[in-house]
Amino acid sequence: MEELLIDLEPSRPDEGHHHFPDTTLTDLLTELDNEGDLQNCPILEAGAYSSRTATTVFDGLREKHQEPGPLTYPASSHCARTRHSTIGTRAKARACRHVKANFIISHKPDLALGVIEAVYKELSRANSTHTIELRKTGDQSYLHIAAPAKDTAELVKAAGDLAEELISDQPTEGAGIFQEPPPKAHTSFHIVLDIMRSSREARPRLEPQLNPCVDGTTSLERHDSFEEYKTSLDGILYRALKKAGRLSLSLALRVNLGFVMLQTYQQGNDVYDYNAFHTMVKNPRASGRLETVMGNEALARKLMDFVRSDDSNSPFQPTDNRMQSAAQVLPEYFLQADSLRAKFEAPLNVTETQKGRTSFIQSVTVSEKDPAFAELDILNLSVGKKLDWNFESTDQQKGARKYPIIVQYLTSARTRILDKEPEDAEGLGTYPRVLLPTQNSIAAGFTSVAIKTVYRLRWKHTSYVVLVAINRRWPSIAAMIDLRRPGIDVGISICGEDWDKEGRVAANIWGDELQHLLCDAGEAPHDGMARVANFLQVIRDVRDVLEPLF
Repeated sequence: MEELLIDLEPSRPDEGHHHFPDTTLTDLLTELDNEGDLQNCPILEAGAYSSRTATTVFDGLREKHQEPGPLTYPASSHCARTRHSTIGTRAKARACRHVKANFIISHKPDLALGVIEAVYKELSRANSTHTIELRKTGDQSYLHIAAPAKDTAELVKAAGDLAEELISDQPTEGAGIFQEPPPKAHTSFHIVLDIMRSSREARPRLEPQLNPCVDGTTSLERHDSFEEYKTSLDGILYRALKKAGRLSLSLALRVNLGFVMLQTYQQGNDVYDYNAFHTMVKNPRASGRLETVMGNEALARKLMDFVRSDDSNSPFQPTDNRMQSAAQVLPEYFLQADSLRAKFEAPLNVTETQKGRTSFIQSVTVSEKDPAFAELDILNLSVGKKLDWNFESTDQQKGARKYPIIVQYLTSARTRILDKEPEDAEGLGTYPRVLLPTQNSIAAGFTSVAIKTVYRLRWKHTSYVVLVAINRRWPSIAAMIDLRRPGIDVGISICGEDWDKEGRVAANIWGDELQHLLCDAGEAPHDGMARVANFLQVIRDVRDVLEPLF
């Protein structure tokens, strides 16, 4: 097994080193992995960081240590370029396809330790299949990584990206509530909080001001612009996706439309001007959630008539190119059961038999309600619009392993689709009947259960999919089994075509510029930031098209 030394320090090329500025770490590791013969491989320097003491080895065999110079901090732009460098090889690995790497930050030990420990925690929380160890020799801490060559390259690059983020003071922790500025108004306005009596949650609402300012200006004109809001949101989502893509998490990503409900806010006042409301929402103590249960039977009918149009010019198109319009799209069915800690969702696969149409449950997706990746927990409040949205990330694979008994219970269900539903007065089509045992503790543990009828529709000619769901909801399993009349509501989500598929184990599954996750962005097809900005504009476009229905 070959040993690689990766050191981070301002570059000072040493005499005798070979320089290949266009060679990447991935290229080098792949070449070593494929060729195997490392006896004559030179030390390589690439990028802006290299080691003053290229022979520093932390393998317990020998150590030649020189006190490192100070780390150069970024200029006022707070942007640091952390690259990988000084890579030396020490052994043959003709038959072995694994490599080892030591990730070192050359700085005073007490300062480097905090960065190394933070990088270690981020990498180790998601990579259970590779060896990632926090080691120490003398007063120097470093990461030891052992994995196949390609994965090692990705893990080292992820470590570099995380170290860069920490050094450049650009954290990507959960950003809290984003306040999207309302459209410009010709008259002054204020924001009213509609407070729910039972929960004390508050729904913000934009309302014209009865006594406008003397100069006729709006409070919005004295605060953040839309461009400032957009730039901040684009940057935070871009950095969060880049970070998540380099960790081996089985993340399912989705954007949900709904209504933001403020949970923690300043008490004693339910009317604000825009500046005061903006300051209140951006307070770190402010919190909220997105209510995704929307509407009733009447809204469900309007929504179905609108999105399932037979107009070929509709923005909602079938995902199957053999279909002419969204009116031809057939629904998918799901059973959803909610508990206090997790959401359980099972596809109901429909088959035709001599006795009619039946469905069965083959698998269950489990999503814990706490976000799987806090940096992607983004809540967008659009005051002045009827719909808000959030970005949701769930670790479905982790949840399924934690609740095997509940999964076994749900997969034992017997299901049947009746062609005629006597109580289906809402005219929203048939749906599967699901039979489950009710006299046990598992059934009693669910807070609600729903049968979902979901239509997958492509947004225009992009690869993004709008999921429109008609939900029939009961307060318990027993209520569903007893055929009590369900409540009807709708749900709307946006995702990529394959975002809900299980991710690969190897890191960097979304590409260096998110090219495997997001659509190309017109004039800047290779720019990850432009892809993020384009995707966020798609969210706003979908919201604006559907808003008149609400």
